[in-house]
Amino acid sequence: MQSAPEIRDALVSLFAAMKRGDNEAITKMLSSHEGMLAIGTAPGEWWTGIATFAPVFERQLKEAGGGFDVTPGDPVGFRSGDVGWAADRPRLALPDGSTLPFRFTAVFELEAGAWKIVQWHASLDVGNEESFGREFTA
Repeated sequence: MQSAPEIRDALVSLFAAMKRGDNEAITKMLSSHEGMLAIGTAPGEWWTGIATFAPVFERQLKEAGGGFDVTPGDPVGFRSGDVGWAADRPRLALPDGSTLPFRFTAVFELEAGAWKIVQWHASLDVGNEESFGREFTA
């Protein structure tokens, strides 16, 4: 496995497209493979395939006021051959001016010379005490 700035940059480009509300650009970043998977932060947010996910995410961008104001944290990207992954702890700006930290990971595959997302997963930073009623060793 090796560091892959091009994959890190692809993740940053995804966040920029989210901020602009540019679903067309986001859709172009997604793999057309039927196994493409997007997992969001809410319990029902689990979509398989670009045809299922792209229209839903487009609606969500509109519902969010035209985009999600995501600011990258310290993204990283790595690859092994034609597969790579990126991860970050970005922040989402909310309408009241506060920010919401979350986690984001994505798996990429090199398809026709371009890095395409085959899987993404977003999760909110929720402590163990809130989730499990107790703390665990970190």
